[in-house]
Amino acid sequence: MFFKINRIDIHKPSLVPRPGQFVFLCFPRMGITHWHPFSISTYYYNSEQDKNFFSVHIKASGDYTHQLVALAREDPQAIEGGGVRVEGPYGNLVVDPWAYNQVLIIAGTVVQALFSFFHIPTQLCF
Repeated sequence: MFFKINRIDIHKPSLVPRPGQFVFLCFPRMGITHWHPFSISTYYYNSEQDKNFFSVHIKASGDYTHQLVALAREDPQAIEGGGVRVEGPYGNLVVDPWAYNQVLIIAGTVVQALFSFFHIPTQLCF
């Protein structure tokens, strides 16, 4: 089965996430009372724009995420151009993966995107 994974980059100057954290996002075009949690998958500096960004990877699997992905394709500025409210980050890792020589992580489709945040070489088995 193939899942559609979509990356959304968001600029929030005050947010400096750590691996394993998540945020609640509200996309006003989707409804101002609809807040949904998303894991932060990357955090980077864009030198051309002189801004820090964080990314979330969203799998279109339910009504809300299907509508969100459709909106992102229809009007990317509604999603990435400041049309998003951010609350967080929240959470932290229970285990420090860098403290071990080998780590086994069993994860679903979207969580695999977090490996890029850890900068850990991965080998995926299917």
